[in-house]
Amino acid sequence: MIELYVAPGGDDSAPGTQERPFATLARAELAARDLTGDVVVRLRAGAYTLTEPLEPTAAPGHGHVTYQAHGYGTAEQEEVVIGGGRTVTGWREQDGVWLADVGDLDT
Repeated sequence: MIELYVAPGGDDSAPGTQERPFATLARAELAARDLTGDVVVRLRAGAYTLTEPLEPTAAPGHGHVTYQAHGYGTAEQEEVVIGGGRTVTGWREQDGVWLADVGDLDT
């Protein structure tokens, strides 16, 4: 099993080790796709905001990719929050219903 690390204070140009973690889940996702075998991406405590969907899959023929909080399953498990979204503007009322154009947002 290969381990990659991500931390809010990390650096996406780092190697993704425990001592030098990536900063974003997107960077870990890219790195995991280049590895052979099962990969565990360990997330250090903090909040992670996604700007695009996370698709935790390895390249064809490679192992599984698992994302989990650092210390998962132990008393030392760190608190991780993953969020994302889009600001919706231009709300209008029509016949008692509030509507807004969300473009290509897939809801």
